[in-house]
Amino acid sequence: MVLTCNPNLSRGDRSILRFIDTSCVAPVPKGSIGNDSGINSARGPRLNNWDVSLFKKFKYGESAQQYIQVRVETYNLFNHTNWQSFNSTAQIDPATGRIVNLPSAIGRDGFGALTTVRGLGTLGVSLALGLLLHRSALALVPVWVVGSAVALRAGRGREPGALLGLAAPLAALGVEGPRLWQVAATFDREHHFATAPGGSLVSAWLAPAHLVDAGNTLALIAPLAPLLPLLFLLWPRLGGRAAVLAAAFALPPLALLLAVVPQQGLPRDWDVFAFAGSALSALAAWRVARVLGAAPRARRLAGAVALAAIVPALQLAALQSDDDRMW
Repeated sequence: MVLTCNPNLSRGDRSILRFIDTSCVAPVPKGSIGNDSGINSARGPRLNNWDVSLFKKFKYGESAQQYIQVRVETYNLFNHTNWQSFNSTAQIDPATGRIVNLPSAIGRDGFGALTTVRGLGTLGVSLALGLLLHRSALALVPVWVVGSAVALRAGRGREPGALLGLAAPLAALGVEGPRLWQVAATFDREHHFATAPGGSLVSAWLAPAHLVDAGNTLALIAPLAPLLPLLFLLWPRLGGRAAVLAAAFALPPLALLLAVVPQQGLPRDWDVFAFAGSALSALAAWRVARVLGAAPRARRLAGAVALAAIVPALQLAALQSDDDRMW
Protein backbone atom coordinates (compact mmCIF):
# COMPACT_ATOMS: atom_id res chain seq x y z
CA MET A 1 0.00 0.00 0.00
CA VAL A 2 1.06 3.63 -0.48
CA LEU A 3 0.10 6.93 1.10
CA THR A 4 -1.66 9.51 -1.03
CA CYS A 5 -1.74 12.24 1.66
CA ASN A 6 -0.58 12.97 5.20
CA PRO A 7 -2.09 10.17 7.39
CA ASN A 8 -1.40 11.90 10.72
CA LEU A 9 -4.60 13.26 12.22
CA SER A 10 -4.70 16.23 14.57
CA ARG A 11 -4.95 15.38 18.26
CA GLY A 12 -8.62 16.35 18.43
CA ASP A 13 -9.55 14.09 15.51
CA ARG A 14 -7.81 10.94 16.75
CA SER A 15 -9.74 8.17 18.46
CA ILE A 16 -9.05 4.63 19.60
CA LEU A 17 -10.59 3.22 16.44
CA ARG A 18 -9.22 5.86 14.04
CA PHE A 19 -5.71 6.92 14.99
CA ILE A 20 -4.66 7.67 11.40
CA ASP A 21 -6.50 8.88 8.33
CA THR A 22 -7.16 5.57 6.58
CA SER A 23 -8.46 7.36 3.48
CA CYS A 24 -4.84 8.25 2.66
CA VAL A 25 -4.03 4.58 2.06
CA ALA A 26 -4.31 3.19 -1.48
CA PRO A 27 -3.19 0.05 -3.31
CA VAL A 28 0.36 -0.01 -4.66
CA PRO A 29 0.34 1.06 -8.34
CA LYS A 30 1.83 -1.17 -10.96
CA GLY A 31 5.51 -0.61 -11.48
CA SER A 32 6.13 0.59 -7.91
CA ILE A 33 9.47 -0.32 -6.37
CA GLY A 34 8.06 -0.11 -2.81
CA ASN A 35 9.29 3.24 -1.49
CA ASP A 36 6.65 5.59 -2.88
CA SER A 37 5.61 6.80 0.58
CA GLY A 38 9.05 7.27 2.06
CA ILE A 39 9.88 6.34 5.63
CA ASN A 40 8.53 7.57 8.99
CA SER A 41 5.47 8.99 7.25
CA ALA A 42 3.01 7.96 9.98
CA ARG A 43 3.48 8.70 13.69
CA GLY A 44 2.35 6.25 16.34
CA PRO A 45 0.96 7.00 19.83
CA ARG A 46 3.11 8.81 22.37
CA LEU A 47 4.60 7.18 25.46
CA ASN A 48 3.61 8.82 28.74
CA ASN A 49 4.97 6.94 31.73
CA TRP A 50 6.05 8.28 35.13
CA ASP A 51 7.95 5.89 37.42
CA VAL A 52 8.56 7.60 40.77
CA SER A 53 10.64 6.51 43.76
CA LEU A 54 10.79 8.09 47.21
CA PHE A 55 13.29 6.78 49.72
CA LYS A 56 14.86 7.76 53.02
CA LYS A 57 18.01 6.37 54.63
CA PHE A 58 18.25 5.98 58.42
CA LYS A 59 21.79 5.48 59.68
CA TYR A 60 22.26 3.24 62.71
CA GLY A 61 26.03 2.91 62.93
CA GLU A 62 29.26 4.81 62.53
CA SER A 63 29.88 3.52 59.02
CA ALA A 64 28.22 5.25 56.09
CA GLN A 65 27.33 1.78 54.78
CA GLN A 66 25.21 0.96 57.82
CA TYR A 67 21.68 2.21 57.23
CA ILE A 68 18.07 1.14 56.78
CA GLN A 69 16.34 2.42 53.68
CA VAL A 70 12.59 2.95 53.49
CA ARG A 71 11.47 3.09 49.87
CA VAL A 72 8.17 3.73 48.12
CA GLU A 73 8.02 3.08 44.39
CA THR A 74 5.24 3.57 41.86
CA TYR A 75 5.13 2.55 38.24
CA ASN A 76 3.06 4.56 35.80
CA LEU A 77 2.05 6.93 38.60
CA PHE A 78 -0.76 8.62 36.66
CA ASN A 79 -2.09 5.31 35.27
CA HIS A 80 -1.77 6.57 31.71
CA THR A 81 -2.66 4.02 29.03
CA ASN A 82 0.36 3.48 26.79
CA TRP A 83 -0.62 2.05 23.44
CA GLN A 84 1.76 -0.23 21.60
CA SER A 85 0.98 1.07 18.12
CA PHE A 86 -1.88 0.99 15.63
CA ASN A 87 -2.91 -1.80 13.30
CA SER A 88 -0.89 -1.02 10.18
CA THR A 89 -1.96 -4.05 8.15
CA ALA A 90 -4.52 -3.07 5.54
CA GLN A 91 -6.42 -5.75 3.65
CA ILE A 92 -7.42 -4.44 0.21
CA ASP A 93 -10.00 -5.97 -2.09
CA PRO A 94 -8.21 -6.38 -5.47
CA ALA A 95 -11.47 -5.96 -7.36
CA THR A 96 -12.49 -2.64 -5.82
CA GLY A 97 -9.23 -1.33 -4.34
CA ARG A 98 -11.02 -0.67 -1.04
CA ILE A 99 -9.81 -1.53 2.46
CA VAL A 100 -12.00 -4.31 3.86
CA ASN A 101 -10.68 -4.57 7.44
CA LEU A 102 -11.59 -1.13 8.79
CA PRO A 103 -12.95 -0.99 12.39
CA SER A 104 -16.39 -0.12 11.04
CA ALA A 105 -16.42 -3.52 9.34
CA ILE A 106 -14.65 -5.90 11.74
CA GLY A 107 -14.60 -4.05 15.08
CA ARG A 108 -11.84 -3.27 17.56
CA ASP A 109 -8.93 -4.89 15.69
CA GLY A 110 -9.46 -3.08 12.38
CA PHE A 111 -6.87 -1.21 10.32
CA GLY A 112 -5.89 2.11 11.92
CA ALA A 113 -7.13 1.19 15.43
CA LEU A 114 -4.81 1.38 18.43
CA THR A 115 -3.45 -1.80 19.97
CA THR A 116 -2.40 -2.24 23.57
CA VAL A 117 0.31 -4.31 25.25
CA ARG A 118 -1.65 -5.37 28.31
CA GLY A 119 -3.04 -8.87 28.45
CA LEU A 120 -3.30 -12.10 30.36
CA GLY A 121 -0.37 -11.34 32.67
CA THR A 122 -2.09 -8.33 34.22
CA LEU A 123 -5.38 -10.21 34.56
CA GLY A 124 -3.80 -13.29 36.11
CA VAL A 125 -1.72 -11.42 38.68
CA SER A 126 -4.72 -9.26 39.63
CA LEU A 127 -6.85 -12.37 40.14
CA ALA A 128 -4.16 -14.08 42.21
CA LEU A 129 -3.78 -11.09 44.52
CA GLY A 130 -7.56 -10.81 44.82
CA LEU A 131 -7.92 -14.47 45.80
CA LEU A 132 -5.33 -14.01 48.52
CA LEU A 133 -7.27 -11.02 49.91
CA HIS A 134 -10.98 -11.92 49.67
CA ARG A 135 -13.28 -14.65 48.39
CA SER A 136 -15.28 -12.23 46.24
CA ALA A 137 -12.39 -12.41 43.73
CA LEU A 138 -13.78 -15.83 42.74
CA ALA A 139 -16.16 -13.87 40.51
CA LEU A 140 -13.15 -13.01 38.32
CA VAL A 141 -12.36 -16.65 37.59
CA PRO A 142 -14.73 -16.89 34.55
CA VAL A 143 -13.12 -13.94 32.73
CA TRP A 144 -9.67 -15.35 33.52
CA VAL A 145 -10.69 -18.73 32.06
CA VAL A 146 -12.02 -17.08 28.89
CA GLY A 147 -8.95 -14.83 28.61
CA SER A 148 -6.65 -17.82 29.03
CA ALA A 149 -8.48 -19.71 26.30
CA VAL A 150 -8.20 -16.72 23.95
CA ALA A 151 -4.46 -16.32 24.64
CA LEU A 152 -3.74 -20.02 24.14
CA ARG A 153 -5.78 -20.15 20.96
CA ALA A 154 -3.84 -17.16 19.61
CA GLY A 155 -0.56 -19.00 20.23
CA ARG A 156 0.59 -16.69 23.04
CA GLY A 157 0.83 -19.35 25.73
CA ARG A 158 4.64 -19.32 25.70
CA GLU A 159 5.04 -15.59 26.28
CA PRO A 160 6.42 -14.76 29.77
CA GLY A 161 3.46 -12.53 30.62
CA ALA A 162 0.96 -15.17 29.55
CA LEU A 163 2.75 -17.89 31.53
CA LEU A 164 2.65 -15.68 34.62
CA GLY A 165 -1.03 -14.95 34.02
CA LEU A 166 -1.78 -18.67 33.81
CA ALA A 167 0.33 -19.80 36.76
CA ALA A 168 -0.39 -17.10 39.37
CA PRO A 169 -4.16 -17.78 39.79
CA LEU A 170 -3.58 -21.54 39.85
CA ALA A 171 -1.06 -21.11 42.64
CA ALA A 172 -3.42 -18.82 44.57
CA LEU A 173 -6.30 -21.27 44.16
CA GLY A 174 -4.07 -24.10 45.34
CA VAL A 175 -3.24 -22.20 48.50
CA GLU A 176 -6.58 -20.54 49.28
CA GLY A 177 -9.08 -22.66 47.33
CA PRO A 178 -10.09 -25.13 50.09
CA ARG A 179 -10.58 -22.37 52.65
CA LEU A 180 -12.57 -20.20 50.24
CA TRP A 181 -14.88 -23.10 49.38
CA GLN A 182 -15.42 -23.93 53.06
CA VAL A 183 -16.39 -20.34 53.91
CA ALA A 184 -18.72 -20.06 50.92
CA ALA A 185 -20.41 -23.41 51.62
CA THR A 186 -20.93 -22.77 55.33
CA PHE A 187 -20.91 -19.16 56.51
CA ASP A 188 -21.96 -17.49 53.25
CA ARG A 189 -24.74 -20.00 52.53
CA GLU A 190 -26.21 -19.47 55.99
CA HIS A 191 -25.79 -15.70 56.34
CA HIS A 192 -25.51 -14.15 52.85
CA PHE A 193 -27.29 -16.25 50.22
CA ALA A 194 -30.96 -15.50 49.63
CA THR A 195 -33.23 -18.52 50.17
CA ALA A 196 -36.96 -19.03 49.72
CA PRO A 197 -39.19 -21.24 51.89
CA GLY A 198 -37.99 -24.79 51.44
CA GLY A 199 -34.41 -23.65 50.84
CA SER A 200 -34.75 -22.91 47.12
CA LEU A 201 -32.04 -20.50 46.00
CA VAL A 202 -33.32 -19.83 42.47
CA SER A 203 -36.86 -19.01 43.68
CA ALA A 204 -35.44 -16.49 46.12
CA TRP A 205 -33.24 -14.88 43.47
CA LEU A 206 -36.15 -14.42 41.04
CA ALA A 207 -38.69 -13.18 43.59
CA PRO A 208 -40.15 -9.83 42.36
CA ALA A 209 -39.35 -7.95 45.57
CA HIS A 210 -35.76 -9.23 45.53
CA LEU A 211 -35.31 -8.22 41.88
CA VAL A 212 -36.48 -4.69 42.75
CA ASP A 213 -34.01 -4.58 45.66
CA ALA A 214 -31.21 -5.79 43.40
CA GLY A 215 -32.03 -3.13 40.80
CA ASN A 216 -32.06 -0.38 43.42
CA THR A 217 -28.76 -1.64 44.81
CA LEU A 218 -27.20 -1.64 41.35
CA ALA A 219 -28.33 1.95 40.68
CA LEU A 220 -26.97 3.01 44.06
CA ILE A 221 -23.49 1.49 43.96
CA ALA A 222 -22.87 1.69 40.18
CA PRO A 223 -25.03 4.49 38.72
CA LEU A 224 -23.92 3.90 35.12
CA ALA A 225 -24.30 0.12 35.22
CA PRO A 226 -28.03 0.15 34.27
CA LEU A 227 -26.94 1.80 31.00
CA LEU A 228 -24.69 -1.12 30.04
CA PRO A 229 -27.20 -2.71 27.63
CA LEU A 230 -27.48 0.60 25.74
CA LEU A 231 -23.73 1.17 25.82
CA PHE A 232 -23.09 -2.23 24.24
CA LEU A 233 -25.59 -1.52 21.48
CA LEU A 234 -23.87 1.73 20.50
CA TRP A 235 -21.02 1.86 17.99
CA PRO A 236 -18.32 0.64 18.07
CA ARG A 237 -19.86 -2.80 18.49
CA LEU A 238 -17.90 -5.57 20.15
CA GLY A 239 -16.58 -8.47 18.12
CA GLY A 240 -17.36 -12.04 19.14
CA ARG A 241 -14.26 -12.55 21.28
CA ALA A 242 -14.58 -9.20 23.05
CA ALA A 243 -18.29 -9.81 23.67
CA VAL A 244 -17.56 -13.15 25.35
CA LEU A 245 -14.89 -11.53 27.55
CA ALA A 246 -17.27 -8.72 28.51
CA ALA A 247 -20.01 -11.22 29.39
CA ALA A 248 -17.60 -13.28 31.49
CA PHE A 249 -16.64 -10.11 33.36
CA ALA A 250 -20.17 -8.75 33.87
CA LEU A 251 -22.35 -11.79 34.60
CA PRO A 252 -20.66 -13.00 37.85
CA PRO A 253 -21.09 -9.60 39.61
CA LEU A 254 -24.73 -9.54 38.46
CA ALA A 255 -25.16 -13.03 39.89
CA LEU A 256 -23.76 -11.79 43.21
CA LEU A 257 -26.36 -9.02 43.26
CA LEU A 258 -29.12 -11.59 42.87
CA ALA A 259 -27.68 -14.23 45.20
CA VAL A 260 -26.55 -12.16 48.17
CA VAL A 261 -28.77 -10.60 50.83
CA PRO A 262 -26.76 -8.56 53.38
CA GLN A 263 -27.13 -9.83 56.92
CA GLN A 264 -27.89 -6.37 58.37
CA GLY A 265 -29.51 -4.85 55.30
CA LEU A 266 -28.10 -2.76 52.49
CA PRO A 267 -27.58 0.49 54.47
CA ARG A 268 -25.22 -1.17 56.94
CA ASP A 269 -23.69 -3.93 54.81
CA TRP A 270 -23.41 -2.10 51.48
CA ASP A 271 -19.73 -3.10 51.32
CA VAL A 272 -20.87 -6.67 50.60
CA PHE A 273 -21.54 -5.43 47.07
CA ALA A 274 -18.32 -3.43 46.76
CA PHE A 275 -16.82 -5.91 44.31
CA ALA A 276 -19.94 -6.06 42.14
CA GLY A 277 -20.16 -2.26 42.11
CA SER A 278 -16.48 -1.85 41.22
CA ALA A 279 -16.56 -4.45 38.46
CA LEU A 280 -19.73 -3.14 36.80
CA SER A 281 -18.57 0.48 37.17
CA ALA A 282 -15.27 -0.39 35.49
CA LEU A 283 -17.12 -2.11 32.65
CA ALA A 284 -19.45 0.87 32.21
CA ALA A 285 -16.51 3.31 32.27
CA TRP A 286 -14.72 1.27 29.61
CA ARG A 287 -17.74 1.28 27.32
CA VAL A 288 -18.33 5.01 27.84
CA ALA A 289 -14.68 5.66 26.93
CA ARG A 290 -14.96 3.48 23.84
CA VAL A 291 -18.20 5.08 22.65
CA LEU A 292 -17.06 8.66 23.25
CA GLY A 293 -13.57 7.93 21.94
CA ALA A 294 -15.00 6.73 18.64
CA ALA A 295 -17.06 9.91 18.24
CA PRO A 296 -14.84 12.99 18.82
CA ARG A 297 -17.81 15.38 18.72
CA ALA A 298 -19.50 13.50 21.56
CA ARG A 299 -16.55 13.91 23.93
CA ARG A 300 -18.12 17.05 25.37
CA LEU A 301 -20.56 14.70 27.12
CA ALA A 302 -17.75 13.17 29.18
CA GLY A 303 -18.10 15.71 32.01
CA ALA A 304 -21.83 15.15 32.35
CA VAL A 305 -21.39 11.37 32.34
CA ALA A 306 -18.70 11.62 35.03
CA LEU A 307 -20.94 13.77 37.23
CA ALA A 308 -23.77 11.26 36.79
CA ALA A 309 -21.52 8.66 38.38
CA ILE A 310 -19.76 10.82 40.98
CA VAL A 311 -22.72 12.67 42.50
CA PRO A 312 -24.70 9.56 43.61
CA ALA A 313 -21.50 8.05 45.03
CA LEU A 314 -20.88 11.19 47.09
CA GLN A 315 -24.49 11.15 48.27
CA LEU A 316 -24.12 7.57 49.48
CA ALA A 317 -20.86 8.44 51.24
CA ALA A 318 -22.52 11.43 52.95
CA LEU A 319 -25.44 9.26 54.04
CA GLN A 320 -23.09 6.83 55.74
CA SER A 321 -21.90 9.58 58.08
CA ASP A 322 -25.41 10.92 58.89
CA ASP A 323 -26.32 9.20 62.14
CA ASP A 324 -29.82 10.68 62.36
CA ARG A 325 -30.96 9.32 58.98
CA MET A 326 -28.75 6.24 58.70
CA TRP A 327 -28.90 4.52 62.06
